[in-house]
Amino acid sequence: ESPPLARLVSAINRESINHYAELLFRDGARGPQHSVQGTVANGNHAMHQFLATVGADTSSVYNADGSGLSIADRVTARAMVQLLNYAHRAPWGPEFHASLPVAGESGTQRRRMKGSPAQGNLHAKTGTTNDVIALAGYVTATDGEVLAFSFLYNGTDRWTAKATMDVMG
Repeated sequence: ESPPLARLVSAINRESINHYAELLFRDGARGPQHSVQGTVANGNHAMHQFLATVGADTSSVYNADGSGLSIADRVTARAMVQLLNYAHRAPWGPEFHASLPVAGESGTQRRRMKGSPAQGNLHAKTGTTNDVIALAGYVTATDGEVLAFSFLYNGTDRWTAKATMDVMG
């Protein structure tokens, strides 16, 4: 028997378990009735259908896999923020928000932004490959407003980009 979806998503987000992400993507590709194959093409189609209902620009998103590790994967910061804004307002939003690593405290963020205003405040998912580094999630402003953000860098100087993202966070 599978653990609850919220627990799987929390493991994916906090520890960046790419294998789980891939399997969840392919399971979602099968549809609610599990009537189609869990292929990347079907997953990409299901993702585009979902993003269209969210109001995100589907032309700027392409999933070559479910883990985000393929160099063919594409997403814009705008589309990511549109998706995060939707997630924040969705009935499952609190569980999703709680699944994200917290700057200076947990998961892939436990060593980042320690001693900064982001510590304990910034909740975000990292993404790192040989040529890409990303950070996307939420931070609460001093007036209490929750802000969605997405930082994406493509290039060879990932470590400088990571440090810059931490400062912006």
